[in-house]
Order: sequence, then structure tokens, then C-alpha cells
Amino acid sequence: MLRPRSRPAALTAAVLLAAGLAAGCGGGSNTVGPAGTGAFLALATDVAEGAVWELNRPIRIEFNHPLDPSSISFGSVRIEGTSGAAAGRPVTGSFEIEAGSGGRILVFQPTCPTGENYDDGGLLPGGHRYRLSLPTASHFGATVLRDLAGRPLARGLERTFRTPLGTEPLFLDPRPGPAEVVAIDWPRGLNLYTDPEPFLTIHFDQPIDGRASNLGPDRIRVRYSEQPASIGGDPVFLHDLPGRAVLAENCTGEGAAVRFEFSGLLPEDRWLQVVLGNDFRDIAGQTRATEWRSEPHPTPTLSEVYGAALLGWNEDQETIDEFREDFLDGSGLDPAAALRVPPAVVRDGALEAGFAFTSGISSSADLELLEDLELRTEGQFFFYDANNRLFLAQDGVLRVDDLHIGPGATLRGEGQNPLIIYVQGSALIEGVIDVSGHDSYWPTSLNSPQYPEGPIVGACGGGQGGMASRITTALTPRGDPGQTAFGLSDGG
Repeated sequence: MLRPRSRPAALTAAVLLAAGLAAGCGGGSNTVGPAGTGAFLALATDVAEGAVWELNRPIRIEFNHPLDPSSISFGSVRIEGTSGAAAGRPVTGSFEIEAGSGGRILVFQPTCPTGENYDDGGLLPGGHRYRLSLPTASHFGATVLRDLAGRPLARGLERTFRTPLGTEPLFLDPRPGPAEVVAIDWPRGLNLYTDPEPFLTIHFDQPIDGRASNLGPDRIRVRYSEQPASIGGDPVFLHDLPGRAVLAENCTGEGAAVRFEFSGLLPEDRWLQVVLGNDFRDIAGQTRATEWRSEPHPTPTLSEVYGAALLGWNEDQETIDEFREDFLDGSGLDPAAALRVPPAVVRDGALEAGFAFTSGISSSADLELLEDLELRTEGQFFFYDANNRLFLAQDGVLRVDDLHIGPGATLRGEGQNPLIIYVQGSALIEGVIDVSGHDSYWPTSLNSPQYPEGPIVGACGGGQGGMASRITTALTPRGDPGQTAFGLSDGG
């Protein structure tokens, strides 16, 4: 059973407090308290001079007065690499004031690495040296920490440390034992197009190995039951839901969070179950002895999703989930989209260009298409329209004055280049402009599941489909994702 999710005590703080704080230099009689009097001083840090510092280990610094949070930055708290590849490379991470410290203890959490070689975190492995320093008011032009009364730091501190070598532990293990699941945020819907909820989130009690090799389908899976959840009984899980696990949070006060992103719709009225392989690792590399499985959780039925909106409808009837765009206003446009030209104008049921342009087309070049036409987008393509006018499309680019595609007519683009139509005058499309990809092939031969089915090439620069029936010795839950347009990257 899962425990209710709650924010645990600061685990890293508990570990580091046990080691004690390395005292700062010098003495003083300035008051330590909620307000504080006298000069603002750094008292101590847990970084001992020359210490070996794990890649995920927080740095704690104690002051005599409460800190002004707005003064905390990488300028007022300097952590700099001084050797090899670390020199000149920015240290990344986050600052926070430790809860329960009266605002007097500052904690820096280095960014935990996710690369296979652990070389993309806040600190680099391999014995690289770093310097921690706190500029003070005596440093001309320096950015300095302030207390809540606005007093600049009068006494700082400086320490040098290094990261572990290959024979030393790279990570501090803040909690004994393997990572435990403390909560799961289950999806409440079915990830419909009109009501997307594309992921569930798994919360762990400690940091985990955030590398891609630890988040693969052999270590994190979401399964769904064969039988409906509404009929009761013990669920039988035979199928995996297609999707991928993504690291959402790591090395926080709460531990870590992994988001499982679904591909497509969720099955209605089925049990879901999260499964962690016995080789799933926490950040220190600890694993569990056996596979871990969550308690089953049901997905809603279609009746629960639709509620009372469809009176007289029953679960046996088919439903359709779709987007409709009537082009009545611009609410469907993305104002944050990065465009090289002005965005389109949507109004009165029409989509119009948002800028004026010239195409060099005479007013006599009106295209009238009343029957189907397949236009090749590679090289020169000549064709005649319904009025016996000759047109040329060059590498998929067609320039006309007025454009009319009559009812029942389809202009189909075919080829590797996109279909681009410049219309200088008016455009009336009563038929169809089709640049969709092709349907998949029939199986290579009947009763031959041992042969994967090849990918299908898209049209007009569209992406390529993925390999189907990749697994030839068992059920293939989902085909490969394929590639995006023009093969720029793999699809998701």
C-alpha cells in the first residue's frame, strides 16, 4: 500500500547535521536571533577545507542573521571550478533557505546529472577542484549577501573542495535502502484530444538515478488489465501502455518524481498498475530484491467521463472525440509560436494571410479544379485545369491568382517536398486539399508474424511511420514512433 504523500523532513539536512558544520574564521559578539544586531556574519559551513564532495551533496552555510532572499545569487555565493574541464564551466543548482532555521541557514543543491557519464550536472566528476567563496562589503563592486535589515555581509568565508575520483562514491545516499514509491498521481480522465491528461507521476522518497538507462521500459512500466474494472475480481495484467518515463524532479527535499507520458488514449474501465523492475536504481545505485508493483487503480468508464451530457447513451455505442475549428475568431491560434512571418488572420469563418505579398502572377492565371488531381512535388509538374489552362508546379510550389477547388474534387500532394500554393487573389476550397500520409501495407504474407512490417513514408515532407510488429515472438503493444517531418528527429 502507498503511504499518503507528505513532505518529509529535510533528509539532506539531517545527514549533514550529523557531520557538523565546519566553523568559519574569526570570532565576534554579534547577536544571533530573529532580528540580529551588529554586523552580518557568515558563521560556518559544512564544507571542510579540501573535502571530497559528492555530486549531489548539498552545501549548507550558517549566518548570524536571517538572510534577505532577494540577495541570494551565484554572484553573492560563488561556487567556481578551478581545475581541468571544471574551470570556467558554470556550476548549476538551486538555493533555498532551510526550513526551521529562522532564515539563517542557506542550502545550495547542485543539479543532479542525468547523462550516462554523469557529466551534465552542477559538479563534474573526476576529482575536479572547486572554490566556495562569499564576497563581503569590503570587496569593491562585488554582489554581496544582505540580512533582512539590509546590512551587507561583513565577514564571509572561503573553502576549496574536490569531486570524487572513479574509485570513490560519486553520490551521497540520503536514505538507506532502495528508492520507495510514496505516492502516485493517477490520471483522472482518458487523455482525450479535447480533455488531455497525458501522464501520471510517480513520487519517490529519495533521489534516483536520472539517466535514460534507468528510465527505460524494462525498469518503469504502466500496465492495464484484460478485464474491465467495473466487473470486480482480481485484475489480470497482460498489456503495457505505450509511453515513456521522463524525469520530472530529482534531488529535491522530497526526493524525486518521474512522469510517465502516455502515447494516445487510455483504455476506459480498466485497472492500471505501475511496475518497477528489480534493477531500478536510486541515485547511489541501490536496487530492490524483487519487482515492485503498485495497487491497481481504475480508469473511468465513458459514462463517467461524459457524465449526464449524453442522456440515453450506453457504453456499447461508439463515440468520437475531435477538434472543430469554424474560423470564427483567433482563439485557436498560438500567440507564442515562433513564426518567421506574421500569423494568419482568422475571422468570419475564413483564414486569411496576415500580410500582403506579390506572386508575379497575372490576373488570367485562375485555377479551376473540378476533378481529382495528384500533384507531384518533385521537379517540374505540368497540368491543365477545368478551363484547359496550363499550370506549372516547380518542386511543389504552385502560384495562381484565384483558386477554386470545386465540391467533390481533391487536390492530392505527392512527393518529398511540401505542397505550397501562393494565391494572390481569392481562394474558395469546396473540395479537399490532401497532404496526408499513406495507409500502412497489408502484412507481408498471411500467418507470418515473424516478419516485421516496414515503415510507411509520408507525403509532402511529412514524417515516416515506424516499424510495425517489431516484436515477432510475442504481442507488439505499439509500433515504433517513426520520424518527424523531413526526418529531423524521431517521433514521440
